[in-house]
Amino acid sequence: MIRIIGFLFTILLLSSCNQQEKELVIMDGKKSFFCDQETNPSYVSVTGIWQIKNDTLIDPHEVKIICSKATSNCQLIEAMIKIRDHGYYLSSDDRELAIKTWDNDKIIASGNEGQCFIGVLNIDLHTREVVLISILKKNASSSLLCSSLKDLPMPIVYKLVDESESPWDYSMNLTKTKKSARK
Repeated sequence: MIRIIGFLFTILLLSSCNQQEKELVIMDGKKSFFCDQETNPSYVSVTGIWQIKNDTLIDPHEVKIICSKATSNCQLIEAMIKIRDHGYYLSSDDRELAIKTWDNDKIIASGNEGQCFIGVLNIDLHTREVVLISILKKNASSSLLCSSLKDLPMPIVYKLVDESESPWDYSMNLTKTKKSARK
């Protein structure tokens, strides 16, 4: 459902462009961290891109994480550029992780990472470091897909970074131009 809404939003945004050339930035790779301990200590919002510790990330992931103490959840929203044999396509994922700890120093949340993985999210409120640690579920070998992943080095450690901290360029732009304006 979230993917459909995201797709419709993108189409709506592109179709709302007038005759002028406008750029739609889908992934910009900028890291941001919002947490105001004085005015709203129960809300944290972070954005950036995932970088895997051993630098094996194939599909670029732009990430937004919103944690709310009131709901006891962190919403993890990802936009991914999938690279396949026939080119590129945009995909997205949206999931909630249950907050296990929230104190003056950190937020720790955990939950399912799809069919095969369990993820633990760690947000350090002082250093602003955001890390997601994924491990295979104990019953992962019961699924053909999950059992094919059992030889991956575990755990998989994702660190939220700014594009400038990554060896890869994750930006993707779409431009709508009126046909008569093209050369």
